[in-house]
Amino acid sequence: MGHARARRREDDLSDLLPLVLTGLGIGLAAGFVVGQLWSGGNPRALTRLLPWRMEETATRRVPGARARVRTALEGEPSLSGLEFDLLPAGRHALELHGWVGSRLLRARALRLAQAAAGSGVAIVDCLLVRGEDDPDEPPPDPEEEPRTA
Repeated sequence: MGHARARRREDDLSDLLPLVLTGLGIGLAAGFVVGQLWSGGNPRALTRLLPWRMEETATRRVPGARARVRTALEGEPSLSGLEFDLLPAGRHALELHGWVGSRLLRARALRLAQAAAGSGVAIVDCLLVRGEDDPDEPPPDPEEEPRTA
């Protein structure tokens, strides 16, 4: 009787073997297809197959955020007269460059920029504060001729 029980377990395992091999084959085939699409030099080919288009959404998000941040900074009275540059920093970030008169103005500009950009876009602080971030020596005047001994 013990011998019949052992044989029955072997039969149960042999029934699973075709299912396991089928799953393995489907996984390998799917991996091969995705690998070919991804490594073919065209990452957009893979995003076309996906129902959600993460890359396209991200690339649309940054230019819209750039315009919103620029409008918000230009509309703030305490920041009037200051010039800011917004540079893309990857797919989900903008760098905020410029000179401000105090740390308070830098913090205000950063908070305003982050609020205008929205939750999907990070603002990288590249603002400099006059009197703190100035170089020790002034930069050379481009119109001044170099002195020779």
